[in-house]
Amino acid sequence: MCGCKRARWFLPALLVLLLAPGSPAQQQQAQQSAGKKHIVPFDVDFARFRSSDSTVYLESYLWVSRSKLDYKQNKSGKYVGGFSVDVKVLEGDSIVNEASWRRYDLADSLSEITESVRIPTVGYLVLKPGKYRILITVRDLNNPLAQGQWLSDPVRIDVFPADSLAVSDIELATNIRSSEEKSEFVKNGLFVQPNPTGLYGTGMQVMYFYSEIYNLDTDPGKDSTYSIRYRILDGDGNQVRAYPAKVRIKKANAIADVGGLNIISLKSGTYYLFVDVTDNGTGEQASSFKKFYVFRKGDYTKEQLAQATATADKKAMTGAGSPGTDAQRYDVMTEKELDKEFDYCRYIATRQERKIWKKLDLQGKRDFIKKFWADRDQTPGTPENEFKRDYLMRVEMANRNFGGFREGYKTDRGRVLLMYGRPDEIERFPFSMGHRAYQIWHYYSIQGGVDFIFVDKREMGDYELVHSNARGEMYDPDWQRWLDPNR
Repeated sequence: MCGCKRARWFLPALLVLLLAPGSPAQQQQAQQSAGKKHIVPFDVDFARFRSSDSTVYLESYLWVSRSKLDYKQNKSGKYVGGFSVDVKVLEGDSIVNEASWRRYDLADSLSEITESVRIPTVGYLVLKPGKYRILITVRDLNNPLAQGQWLSDPVRIDVFPADSLAVSDIELATNIRSSEEKSEFVKNGLFVQPNPTGLYGTGMQVMYFYSEIYNLDTDPGKDSTYSIRYRILDGDGNQVRAYPAKVRIKKANAIADVGGLNIISLKSGTYYLFVDVTDNGTGEQASSFKKFYVFRKGDYTKEQLAQATATADKKAMTGAGSPGTDAQRYDVMTEKELDKEFDYCRYIATRQERKIWKKLDLQGKRDFIKKFWADRDQTPGTPENEFKRDYLMRVEMANRNFGGFREGYKTDRGRVLLMYGRPDEIERFPFSMGHRAYQIWHYYSIQGGVDFIFVDKREMGDYELVHSNARGEMYDPDWQRWLDPNR
């Protein structure tokens, strides 16, 4: 079990008594749309934490604006609103786990019931590894006809490794402080107010975040410290901020980490926060990243703001969503920058596309690369191109982890990472007197299960592919001969 502690605590049931209505005149004044059918929009986000070696602790974060709910005045003159949340985890057509809870809210006057005041809540589920969809339904407690619903795309839930350094998902927050109170927002002695939109900017100049680090080596014979570093990348995978690494003492093998970064100088756009951890006793490294957004009206023209508002309104009609803006940089990129990004795509571009690229001028390349990514967008109806985002993020990972004499995306491991995605499991075998260092990457859901074997032939940290059972890849059943240090 993880040494990190969580409190499961919800508002007392006695709050239901506060819903006792006042006079008919007061009810008529307080109710905004009671009895009318309408959608309750909400923002939602998730984060995975370790529960045990075989299960994952899934936290769900929601925000509902006060202005989307009906409020009733009680006998004490307060206005009371609230909503229920029902979370179902689906495997195929079966419900494998579910959770339900209620969240109440008090306002002193009707003037406090505004769009800008959002009511946060947190839910918890323990899941085994698997591929799931998550269905969330939010209902107005004062109006049974008002509700919002959201169904996720299929998402794979994997457990965290039991014997190697790992970092949980990152929870974005509007505030983090020490607390001894009992609350749904308290864990590890910290009050963490979630920000499920991931949106910062005007009014929120500091981005707070929470994560957990697992499997630090606390052997007293080894270095007792670990290093943690934060980085910010833009929507195209370019690093825009790199903060100095902080060296900390290992107080346990599982540790909670919190941070706060001033993002006042970031322009409106999509960004990624990276948390990189190094165990200084073993040299092991692990990372986690999270998408967030910055939005400031001053960065946009009136026409752009109108378009963004229309998009946001359309998303709100579905009942859930997270705002954001995709970086559009191609119209100002140099030809050298465009060539570099297209070279990142060498493994997914067709031969014809590569031929066309060589013949284009600057404007032609700008137009071509926009279409190149648009043709590969698996969800063209959404503002963000998830395929492009994930691919360029893997380029950044390859360059950071596999680079040396050449850029990481040009190495064998970089190519496999970009073509096949992240492996489900990596076996690492360090150098010994009996064999060279090598790695085995396992993909369990591709072609019925495939492996890639990389050997550090030259003993210089450049692992080369020597064997794979994937179709079209190097096949060498006698690959173990490359392990001989004397070869």
